[in-house]
Amino acid sequence: MPRRAINSAMPILAGSIAAMAFAMGAIAHDAGYRRGLTLAVNVVEAERVEAETFTGLPTRESFEREAPSRYTQIPEPPRDRGPASVSGPAIILVIDDIGADEALSMRALDLPAEINFAILPNTELAPEFAVAARGRGHETLIHLPMQPAGEGDPGPNALAAGQSADTVRDTLQWAMAQVPGARGFNNHMGSALTLDEAAMTTLFSEARAFDLYFLDSVTAPRSIAARIANNNGIEAASRDIFIDHINNIEAIEAQLRVIEYQADQDGHVIAIGHPRELTLDALAAWIPEAEARGYRFVALGDWLDSRNDPVRLAASGEAPGFPGGSD
Repeated sequence: MPRRAINSAMPILAGSIAAMAFAMGAIAHDAGYRRGLTLAVNVVEAERVEAETFTGLPTRESFEREAPSRYTQIPEPPRDRGPASVSGPAIILVIDDIGADEALSMRALDLPAEINFAILPNTELAPEFAVAARGRGHETLIHLPMQPAGEGDPGPNALAAGQSADTVRDTLQWAMAQVPGARGFNNHMGSALTLDEAAMTTLFSEARAFDLYFLDSVTAPRSIAARIANNNGIEAASRDIFIDHINNIEAIEAQLRVIEYQADQDGHVIAIGHPRELTLDALAAWIPEAEARGYRFVALGDWLDSRNDPVRLAASGEAPGFPGGSD
């Protein structure tokens, strides 16, 4: 059966997997300025709650209700965003699950900043979305399916405990072919596998050959994935904030304020969201405002490169690899 083009009349229907709205502790109020934020809890620790069934995918019912039936072709010419400021705090914004929902994934590509798109390799239009995102100047990652602790289904070709090195290598090669041009990869689900030292060692031993960085989505609070990646010579970082565990506008907007707060505190923040209507509405409104306040949206690969810049390291006294206290 021939592959559909990205402007097909029939969207990809997302799987019938309900996203679990699990507890987070982001309670904040905004006095109009980014430093007028009061946090009631330790947000970073509150977010490290295991979410083995959380996928970020909309339900079939919500998709059929909200998604239009026809879409226009995504244009390929890159947009000129002009020179980026190097002085403001860095926001590394990652949108996961690209490809699962055609309409919302296409809409995500229109966000008005440099975004990092994590593309599911086991979706039909993964290669087309990879080309379209890169054509618009965005960074792409492979959103690699991994075994969860619960009953959630990560989809076909997921990595699982006990797989051989050959199987892991073949899966990585397949995923790279599905998401051409990806600079790195992160885990889709994986709350069981990212706790498994043997599986993580096999994965990152094989991944060394592909020159990819790794972003730990931290779907399990005690994930060891980033540490094992670094031990195997792979540049790695960990997610700081999930934007939309709770899919309502007040919770999402509160998380956006927390993103600014943490960027102010640490000089950077890595935040993950999903292609949902409310999330995209909130991001489209917030991004220009955040840029006007001096925050800069950057590619994860560029930030990792700058993190290990010899001049910066000499000034900070840090060692290359995994500075800043991430786990």
